[in-house]
Amino acid sequence: MHAALLATLLLTTGCINARPFTCSEPVDCGEGGRCEPNGWCSFADSTCAGGWRYGEHSGDGLGGWCVGGGDGDGDGDGDGDGDGDGDHADAGADAAPPAPAPLVALAAGSDHTCGRTAEGAVWCWGDDQYGQLGDGAASGGGAPVPVSGPVGVTTLAAGEYHSCAIDGDGRVWCWGNNAQGQLGDGTHDPHDVPVQVSGLPAAVALAAGEFHTCAIDGTGGVWCWGRNAEGQLGDDSNSPSSTPVGVVGLIATALEADGNLVCALELDTDVRCWGHNAHGQLGLGNKMNKKTPVEVPWLSGALALAAGGDHLCGLLPSGGVLCSGRNDEGQLGDGSRTDRSTPVAVDDLTDADRLAAGEWFTCARRAGPLLCWGRNDDGESGGGAGDDLLSPGDPVPLAFTPAAIAPGERHACALDDTGCAWCWGADDLGQLGDGDGDIGDGPVAIALACQ
Repeated sequence: MHAALLATLLLTTGCINARPFTCSEPVDCGEGGRCEPNGWCSFADSTCAGGWRYGEHSGDGLGGWCVGGGDGDGDGDGDGDGDGDGDHADAGADAAPPAPAPLVALAAGSDHTCGRTAEGAVWCWGDDQYGQLGDGAASGGGAPVPVSGPVGVTTLAAGEYHSCAIDGDGRVWCWGNNAQGQLGDGTHDPHDVPVQVSGLPAAVALAAGEFHTCAIDGTGGVWCWGRNAEGQLGDDSNSPSSTPVGVVGLIATALEADGNLVCALELDTDVRCWGHNAHGQLGLGNKMNKKTPVEVPWLSGALALAAGGDHLCGLLPSGGVLCSGRNDEGQLGDGSRTDRSTPVAVDDLTDADRLAAGEWFTCARRAGPLLCWGRNDDGESGGGAGDDLLSPGDPVPLAFTPAAIAPGERHACALDDTGCAWCWGADDLGQLGDGDGDIGDGPVAIALACQ
C-alpha cells in the first residue's frame, strides 16, 4: 500500500492500538501533512503555538501534541479539547508535553542538558536562547521538552550552546548556536530544530566543545567542524570550517572534548590531544596550542578522560585521578588554586571508577558515592552554594549510585538506575529541569521524567 494512503487511513479510521507511523517526506503523511525531522507526521493547527500538531499515531508519546510541546488546551490529555477524554477536538492554552520514558544517557552543555531514552528519543531542558533544546520553540526554563529531530538516536553530545546526536543510520544532527559553524551544515545560522551535518561519513562517536564538534567515522577517522582559532579542528590550521574537516593522522576509538580542546583514544590506548593549551591543560610542561594531535603520555592507559573548560583529568587504572591546567576555582583538586602545566594527583582519591568534568569543576564516582570539587558558587558540589572546594569534600547527597554523570558550566546531572535524572547547581535558566527556577540545597529530580 502506498505510504501516503496508509497514513491517511490511519489518521481517519481511529483504529485501536495502531503502531506508530513514521514518515520520510511530506507525501507519506497525506494531504496537508508535514513530516517532522523526528519522523512523525504533523498537521496544521492554529491553536498550537508553532501552528502544527502531531498526528495521533506519532510515536515517542507525542501523538496529538503540539509540535514543540503543549496539547493546546491545558488539561494535559493530548486531545486539545479541554475535557480530558483524549478525542482530539478543540484547543486552547498550552500545556506541558508528556513525560519522557526512562533515560539511559545524558549530555550537558553550558546551561542545558539532554537525555536519551532506550528507544532513541531525545529530551532537553534548561537554557534555550539559541535553540539548543531542539524543539522548535523558545521553551527554556521549564521541564524537559522533546527534541523535534532524528529517530533512533544512539549518541548525544552537548557544547556550550549547541547539541548534537547520531541517529540509527549513523547520520549526525546538530541544533542550537551556529555562529562558528559548529552545527556543520555549511552555514552560520542558528537552528532550533536539528539539521544534518553535511558531507560526514556514518559516525560512531561524537564529542562537542565550546564552539566546535567532532565525530569518529566507521573506519576510526576523526572529523571536526566549527571554531578553529586554537587549532581545535586538528587539521594543522587555524581556519574555521562550517563543514567537517579531517583531523591529521589519527585513528581513534573514543573522543572527549570541552572548551576548545579535543582528546582521542587510539587503538593502542595511547591518547592524543589538540587545540587550546594556554593553561597547560595538556600536561606537557608548556602552554602552546596544538593544531594537530600530539601524544599525551600521562594519559596513556587511562580508563576515562574528562575535559573541562580549561582543564583535563584522567582516571588511572589504580583508581587515582590526575589533572592538569587551569585551577583558579580548585578544579584540579590538589588543594590549591595554582594552574598546573604538568599533572597533579587529586587529593585523597584512590578508588574512583567514573570521571566527568564541568566548566570549572570536576566530579568522580568513588565506589558508589559521587564527589565533586572546584567552583561551588551555585552549589556545583551538590550540597548547596558555598565556597569553592579545592579538593574533594562531602559526597553529593544522592540516594543511589549514579549510572551516568553530566556536568555543565554551573550545574550537573546524574542518572539513577530507574532512568530518572537528578540535577543540582544553578537553576536561573532552568538547568535543573524541575520547572521552579530555584537553586536548591541538593539534587532534585527533573520534572515529568521521574514520575
